[in-house]
Amino acid sequence: MSTIGLMIKRLATRLPGVLGVMLGASLLVSATLRLVPGDPVTLILGEQATEADRSRLENRLGLNASFGEQYLRFIRDVGSGELESFRSDTPVFESIGKALPQTLILSVFALILSATLGLSLGIAAALNRGTWIDAAALFFASLGLATPRIWLGPMLLLLFAVQWDLFPVGGNEGWRALVLPVLSLGTAMAAMLARMTRSSLLEVLGMDYIRTARSKGLSERVVVGRHALRNALIPVITILGLQLGSLLAGAVVTEKIFNWPGIGTLLLKSIQTMDFPMVQGCILVIAGTYVLTNLMVDIVYEVIDPRMKT
Repeated sequence: MSTIGLMIKRLATRLPGVLGVMLGASLLVSATLRLVPGDPVTLILGEQATEADRSRLENRLGLNASFGEQYLRFIRDVGSGELESFRSDTPVFESIGKALPQTLILSVFALILSATLGLSLGIAAALNRGTWIDAAALFFASLGLATPRIWLGPMLLLLFAVQWDLFPVGGNEGWRALVLPVLSLGTAMAAMLARMTRSSLLEVLGMDYIRTARSKGLSERVVVGRHALRNALIPVITILGLQLGSLLAGAVVTEKIFNWPGIGTLLLKSIQTMDFPMVQGCILVIAGTYVLTNLMVDIVYEVIDPRMKT
């Protein structure tokens, strides 16, 4: 079966689960938003607004209805594509459509950086176990995992943007604006991948079939590349796929630090202004992206290891 056919089959099989996850996420967020202190009407009209004005706005926004009615209205508006922001007449998904590509650009480049660096360090460490290369790779991995992203981002800004003026302080103008947020977002993931790759490859290299391949006189490049690495990458791809989905959530902090106009910045701004439909729409898109990423990971599994086909 072709990759496209496999994708369609997987999507059809998991469609109920995908919809269930997205509905569950939207329901949880909708319920949580109603518990947040504050009043969207007061934020929009100000504290000096008359009761008549407040009543009209509450009625227009549907805030005077029960929670069940508000949630059903949200589902209806999502289905019809008419979900609108509290703060403007712009459709929610139009605003998300402008912000999401910026987050995807940031996430994809962070994924490329972390995969390239993490896999390279992990493979080098496993093939040079016990040497200074192994020690250096493990030191990087430990440092990357121990460094909080909320600290790393400001430090990168202070050093490379403020102190040395090598990169812009914020925004998304040009490739130079991409460097610091990608470093901030991808470092921890690279460290995790390095440790995972090293551990998985060492385990595979100790198996009987690897010793058999070497005893047949195969070159080390063939043994590692064709036999060991192919099987060692299966658990690594699990982490890689899950981390791709989590990059969207992690981008919230990074985008705020670097003033990057992505979905994370839009989500934070919407929470601050209590723009409930915009928050719900952002969470729905993030949850959907996460679920679809897991689906893609399953397909890659089957390409790498045919034994996993069902």
